[in-house]
Parts: sequence; structure tokens; C-alpha cells
Amino acid sequence: MAVWVYMMSMGVLGALVGVLSAFGAPYLFSFGALAQKDGWATARAIGDESANPYLRAWAARHGIWALPRREAIYFSAEVDADGQLLQGNCSYRIDGGSLPTRWWSVAAYRNDLWMDNSADKYSINSQEFQSDDIWSASFGVAPSDAVWLPSDGKRGEVVFVLRLYDPDETLIADPLAITLPTITREGCS
Repeated sequence: MAVWVYMMSMGVLGALVGVLSAFGAPYLFSFGALAQKDGWATARAIGDESANPYLRAWAARHGIWALPRREAIYFSAEVDADGQLLQGNCSYRIDGGSLPTRWWSVAAYRNDLWMDNSADKYSINSQEFQSDDIWSASFGVAPSDAVWLPSDGKRGEVVFVLRLYDPDETLIADPLAITLPTITREGCS
């Protein structure tokens, strides 16, 4: 009977270690390659063959099929220009300039999912602007004169994800060499 108890306890322990590794380790060990600039962060190895298993697990849990860097570069922002956490009950202005890529988009996420909103609009993209040299968008519950990314208006943290598709070689070589959009809080309800 002692062997059976030992085998069962080792099986339970092994399963527990496996589950904790799958869910916990990506948060603890995946960010060695994380690069940050102006409130935006990118993991250089996301979508790359050189990514370690923990970064791949993190990307699988928090992203959707990360493409190789030659096809897309991803940035995420959890804070505004003042370093305050982005909140769904706040309004923001997102100001940007020319990005060295063929096409880009910004989407708002809550709990790793698109932020549900009454307008059923989940991202803004480069085709919505007259000029790619200087652009401005708003994020909030109420529509504005600028290109609008709707919020659900609920309290709680929000993450903006900037996707740069078909980036040029300079961007691939050094993603932090570009000027990233500025996120400015305009008010909260």
C-alpha cells in the first residue's frame, strides 16, 4: 500500500508542478527580452524562433498567433504618458506620427479580450486618417471629433495594443528607434 500512496502523491505533485509551470512561469520568466519606451513595451522574441518556451506560453495565453517580426511587431501600453494605469472609465487622446510600416492598428483590451462596447468597434487603423504623418485619436465612452476608439466606460485596467504590419528593416532591427504614440489622459468618470 505504501508504494501506491507514494506513486499517487508523486503523480499529484507532478500535475501540480505542471499546472503551476504552465500558468505561473510565463509571468515570472518570459520578460527577459522585454523592451520599453514611452509607456509602450515589446518583447523582441515574440513570434520568433528564438523565443523561449515561457515566452511562447505567455504569447499563446495573451496574444493571438504572434507573427514573426518580419511580418508584424507588437507593442502594448498599460500606462499613459504620466505613468498612470489606463482605465476603462477614463478618456484618452492618442497622438502619433508616421510609423515605418505598411499598415498599423491600435486596439483596446480588457482581461486579454477586445473591450466590448456599444459601437462594436474594436480598433483604429492607419487607413482611418487623412495623413499618416501626424494623427490623433480618442478613446472613451463618448464619440469625439477625432477618430474614436470606444470604451465600455467601466472601471478597471485597459491595455492598448499597437500592431505594426510589414515593418521596414530599420524597425525590425531596432523597434525602440521609432517615435511611439503618446497616450494622454483627458478625464475620468
